Amino acid sequence: MTNQELFDIVVAHARKQKVRAVDNGVCKYRTPEGHKCFAGAVIKDEFYDKSFEGLGAAVPAVARALEASGVDSDQLDLVYKLQTIHDRNYEPQWDFEFSKLATEEGLTYENNLA
Repeated sequence: MTNQELFDIVVAHARKQKVRAVDNGVCKYRTPEGHKCFAGAVIKDEFYDKSFEGLGAAVPAVARALEASGVDSDQLDLVYKLQTIHDRNYEPQWDFEFSKLATEEGLTYENNLA
């Protein structure tokens, strides 16, 4: 998958889900309600493990799951940046943060999360 495809998957996920994936105030790859964080959105279900919770995307076990899901090892930095947008920002700020990241990474982004 290309960086643009990875970015588009996460943006489409954010637009569909419309809420952060949190449980008891803590960001999660997967919540009991079925929500996924932005990094969790690209980890295929068969490669997800509950032990990932609390770990960053660069941790080897999570990185292996991302790579098994089609994320190239060179794209882990982009996944980390997307994860940071999820973890540090609330929904109203996502549009601005996605736009800023797209500019920094040379990606295309249509401003319209609503």
